[in-house]
Amino acid sequence: MTREHHHEIEIDATADQVWRAVTDGDELTRWYAAQAQVTPGEGGTVTVGWEGTPEGVSRIDRWEPGRRLRLVDQPSDDFPPLDEPTVQEWTIEARGGKTVLRLVHSGFPATDDWDDIYDSTDHGWDVFLLILRHYLERHRGQPRRSAVATGPATAWDTILTSHGVTGDRYTTTLPTGESLSGEVLLHRPEKVLLATVDQLDDGLVFIALEMGVLWASLAAYGPARKRLDGLDGHWRSWMLDERTPER
Repeated sequence: MTREHHHEIEIDATADQVWRAVTDGDELTRWYAAQAQVTPGEGGTVTVGWEGTPEGVSRIDRWEPGRRLRLVDQPSDDFPPLDEPTVQEWTIEARGGKTVLRLVHSGFPATDDWDDIYDSTDHGWDVFLLILRHYLERHRGQPRRSAVATGPATAWDTILTSHGVTGDRYTTTLPTGESLSGEVLLHRPEKVLLATVDQLDDGLVFIALEMGVLWASLAAYGPARKRLDGLDGHWRSWMLDERTPER
């Protein structure tokens, strides 16, 4: 027995723009992975990677530009063994001047050793699709730069409960005294926070607790990327040193 995720999001962009965002290597790095390479067409591959993690490879099983993309995920040594690979089914539909993007990610075994992976993937797609919409609606065509940090799960309460996440806004202060603030796009306590960053010209902050590790990313687009030069080290300090409880 297997289980699957269902995700849907409406984006103020054309079907062709959404298609390119999910099938072009450069575009994928602006909302999804740190590195991406696509060999287009049926039989081709999509390869993505993040800082400190192995690359993930998917084989392209269906390629219908502007309409449908089907990816068969290749086995990974980081996951428990599978009888059949997981599959991503992407469909695109123009509706009322906007575009509806749907994703069904199927084939996850209904066994205990896959529970954390299943939950993590589900939360991950919720976040990445919101980032995709943010990119296409507010920063389309602009390259992205990210500062990434990881920390222990125990840091979650100290980081988020002390930093003014209230309703649809948040405010926080880095150890240097610099302030960050913005709009909360998604907040699931002890799971996920995704929010904009006013000080990075509508950049993004993403914090997630996944499989016992706290992941955090600060992202900026276009000219605002230069501002990360001054924030990168302070961001890592805020995440890992200043805000991590003593044991």
